[in-house]
Amino acid sequence: CAIPDGYKAPRRGTLAREVESREMKRREQEAARFEVEKFYTQQKAFDNAAGNPLKEDIARKQREAKERNKEGDMLQGLYEADRTRELALIRAEEEEKIATALARRMHDKDRAELEVQHLRGQSHELRELTDKIKQARVAKERSLQV
Repeated sequence: CAIPDGYKAPRRGTLAREVESREMKRREQEAARFEVEKFYTQQKAFDNAAGNPLKEDIARKQREAKERNKEGDMLQGLYEADRTRELALIRAEEEEKIATALARRMHDKDRAELEVQHLRGQSHELRELTDKIKQARVAKERSLQV
């Protein structure tokens, strides 16, 4: 085996030491990577166990907002039902007043008619005038027929 000039033959075991040195560096890098992965795995576990406070706050606030909206809708429904009931009572009262007023008017009208009939029946002059009006109408109809 010919060795070129200026090149020294490697010492015995140098190659083995170099391989061992590389293997040692690889093991150290692998150990460091393992530690980093272990840290992130533990961190994820801690985060999951502790929960994300920001996410919890957001979820809590959303839940509270939904509850407030439901309460608001329920109150709105109650207010509307109460208002409808009040309006129905007012309407019933007004209808009752109108019915009473109409009944009073009808009674007054009937009483006035009865009074007029009574006066007509009692007054001798009105009876005579009524008879004369009837005779005049009959006479006019006869003259129209001829």
